[in-house]
Formats: sequence, structure tokens, C-alpha cells
Amino acid sequence: MGLQTACTWGCRLGAWGCRRGRVLSQVGPLDSFNTVGDMWMLFYIFVTTVVLVNLLVAMMADTYSRVRENSQTEALAARYRRSARN
Repeated sequence: MGLQTACTWGCRLGAWGCRRGRVLSQVGPLDSFNTVGDMWMLFYIFVTTVVLVNLLVAMMADTYSRVRENSQTEALAARYRRSARN
């Protein structure tokens, strides 16, 4: 991952350095590792993924149930159209 630049505010901006203030020193990739913030980010990503997949499944189930309810009517209408053509 390379070296990161640490500025006076402790930001991790990678190779671009600090936007404000002066650059203090070159630090390794794990020296400014924010464990609590990263854990919250992983938790947020996990929960968001679970919620979105659950929403997708619910939408698919709703669509399936609506199609299933109308399938008998659609089948009878198709049979009528076929018999009316002949």
C-alpha cells in the first residue's frame, strides 16, 4: 500500500499529502489505523447489505405473488384468444 502522509490533523490522504497545514512525516499504512471507525464502517456496510438484500427478496416475493394471483386469469384469457382465432 505504500507510505501515507500524516498532517497536523491526523488525516490519512495517501500519496496526495495533506491539503491544509504542513506535512509532518512519512508514516506506514498502519500507524494511523482508526480501529473504531473502521469497525463502524464494516458494521454499516454489513447492515446495509443485509437490508438491501432483504428488500430485494421482499420485492421479488411480492411480484411473484401478484403474478401467481393473475396467472389463472391470464391462462383463461390466452385460451379464449386461441379459440377465438380458430
